[in-house]
Amino acid sequence: MLRSMLRAAIAASCVFAVLPSPAARAADQAAEILLNQYSIYRASPAASYFTPGSLIMGWSYKGVLRLEMVCRNKVDVDNDPVLLKAPLQQGDFSGTSGWQFSIGATAVDVLNATFGGNFVKNVVMKIENPVVYEYSAEDLRDIREQMLKRPGCAAEVRNKRYRIREHNGSTAGLFQNQRFALGTVSYELDFNKDNPKALTADVQATITKSFQAKFGLTYLKASQSKLTGNNVVIGVYPIWRNMWN
Repeated sequence: MLRSMLRAAIAASCVFAVLPSPAARAADQAAEILLNQYSIYRASPAASYFTPGSLIMGWSYKGVLRLEMVCRNKVDVDNDPVLLKAPLQQGDFSGTSGWQFSIGATAVDVLNATFGGNFVKNVVMKIENPVVYEYSAEDLRDIREQMLKRPGCAAEVRNKRYRIREHNGSTAGLFQNQRFALGTVSYELDFNKDNPKALTADVQATITKSFQAKFGLTYLKASQSKLTGNNVVIGVYPIWRNMWN
């Protein structure tokens, strides 16, 4: 288990909002525990582009840390000898009926309203085999010093829009990504079998693509009724600029 994670406080606000069914609440709690035990904020976009060690602009939006790349640390997470790795203790979790996204509307309601009928009954999210990757504070400092030697990166860091400030009741600004959680992510749409229009392959593929676009899941691969992605970043841990030493 990663050395610093064992001491990490449950500090991240990482809430997955769902409709109040018992199964949904259980999935919500599992997701929160899964990431909070490592002090990891849920990240958006959840893409492997935001590698550990990178300098990133971040701000909070409804419990999700929104990300914008500033200076990317080009690292092979499988082969970097100083990057620590550990499987998360809870291997997977699923969101069940009424999975709700940060924009405040359930996926089911949005899709049915978009297509003018009761096409979708449920959207299930699943994360499997999540692993946390982390650099030590010393390694982070070395990585940061190397990145700031790049003229373009140094100029970006001086940009006033990346200053540390309060936004939506929490910190916003430039941070270095110390750790992140990677996993296999899937979203599967359960179509309404009582609606003949919802059972054709073309309609299902069209609705699945709409779901992908509306909820910013373009980093996942789309099939007829499912979105999937391997090695997807589901959370990050920020070391804010004012904490650099």
